[in-house]
Amino acid sequence: MSWYTAECLFRSVLRGRPAKSMQLLEHRYFLLKAADDQSAKNNARELANKKQHSYLNADGIKVEWILEKVVDVEEIIDKHLSEGTEVFHKYSNRRVKKARK
Repeated sequence: MSWYTAECLFRSVLRGRPAKSMQLLEHRYFLLKAADDQSAKNNARELANKKQHSYLNADGIKVEWILEKVVDVEEIIDKHLSEGTEVFHKYSNRRVKKARK
């Protein structure tokens, strides 16, 4: 069994209100154990589904946080978790602007 971190995307839905052009999204990161990558993805989806919830806001409108998707699941390389253990990483690219002379 290995440790994994799962990035899950949730979205907020206001019941009884027309959809707006902007949506409130939340990225949540979960720590989980699994035998392999596919099991980790399945476990992440199951865990995230359990984290969906709803409540009434201050205006009495029902707000629901719904799982949009499991974005990514990555194995944690370190076998022993402790303070300072890297649990998530992501690579990205950006264009470098040329210096003006």
